[in-house]
Amino acid sequence: FYLEIGSNPGQFGTMPQIGTIAAQGLAFQATQLAVAASNIVNARVSTPATADGTLLGALYAPQAVIGTSVAGGGVQAKVVPVNPASRLIFDAASPTGFSAVPNIDLASQMVTLIMASSSYKASAQLLRVEAELSSTLTNILA
Repeated sequence: FYLEIGSNPGQFGTMPQIGTIAAQGLAFQATQLAVAASNIVNARVSTPATADGTLLGALYAPQAVIGTSVAGGGVQAKVVPVNPASRLIFDAASPTGFSAVPNIDLASQMVTLIMASSSYKASAQLLRVEAELSSTLTNILA
């Protein structure tokens, strides 16, 4: 659904429905929240590794979310792997003396959680406002 803007059709082009953009924002932020939460939960896992960084076991692969613009407004989430996926640390408890841990910055993941939560709330509020606006316009035109 598109709303025509201006007194002459096509004069100012079209504007996508506010609800569509807000819904895309909700979906994007939900993806951000899920990825950041998964990264935080798995930040402390490790696996033995050799001094050259060869992993001797399975290790959680951290992810990041990239937003791409959608034609007409809005955003779409794309989940991509973090590169490099791991970093090497000295670990006296490891049989090789080294362990690999996921390449996750906990501080930036917490910031992502806070920002995504706030943005999610803003998009939800925008949907509520859009619903009120639609209701008011329907009452005026009825």
